[in-house]
Amino acid sequence: MPQSSPNTQSDSADGLLQPMKVKTLADRCYEQLKNAILTLELQPGTPLSELQVATQLGISKSPVREAFQRLSRDGLVTLEPNRRCLVTGLDRTNIRDWYELRLILEPESLSRCGDFICPSLLATLRSVNHQAIAACDLLDPLGFIHHSDLFHLTLIGLNPNRSLVAMVHDLFDKIRRVRIALYQMDSDALGSQPSFTIGGLTQHEKVISLLEQHRLDDAVIALRDDIQTFITKLDSGTFDAAIERVRFHKVEQATGERVRGGKAAN
Repeated sequence: MPQSSPNTQSDSADGLLQPMKVKTLADRCYEQLKNAILTLELQPGTPLSELQVATQLGISKSPVREAFQRLSRDGLVTLEPNRRCLVTGLDRTNIRDWYELRLILEPESLSRCGDFICPSLLATLRSVNHQAIAACDLLDPLGFIHHSDLFHLTLIGLNPNRSLVAMVHDLFDKIRRVRIALYQMDSDALGSQPSFTIGGLTQHEKVISLLEQHRLDDAVIALRDDIQTFITKLDSGTFDAAIERVRFHKVEQATGERVRGGKAAN
């Protein structure tokens, strides 16, 4: 009698159980440091000491050392002698290059994914954009950036090319510090809702409306215009104050004090 396939639902839990991802201390340390850097809690030029970070998190120096090495590979820190590192800064060339990559990748991806546009996707996009608007009303920069990014990442996630999707996710990690600095700059200038921020969310609504009308080509143009607006303002010097916030500035004191989350759990 032939045996049943181990992949059939009748004799296995395949499809019901997912592999468990166990996070190591190094993973937790890396994630906390990365988050602090990307949200500008640890600003460019800030020195980090293995000993101080390890002491604050209540762990040994070994996982901190591994976390530093991973952050270095990400381009977020520069390793130095004496088991220290410096948070890297960004410059105009880096930032423009990353947005040009977005300009090339995101509209082209959307143009190839028309078959995946459906009512449930449009409802998700609109919900995400409304949550970004609500975050602006609350002057919540991290909430705004999360949901604004999610709008773009949801669109790019339609593409079956997983390498492309991973590349764009990496780009959004790289530009997150810039986006937070822009929000801060906009808020400082107006003392209320940021104009550039709201303008971007309005453009998102335009993309959604065009997709609802089955006008894919026009939606692609609107998405391209959304990204191009940033590049144009960057080139004009409009964002100089924000660029200054993410530029490398040497800070004299080593710190681990702004790493949040307390002790890393086993």
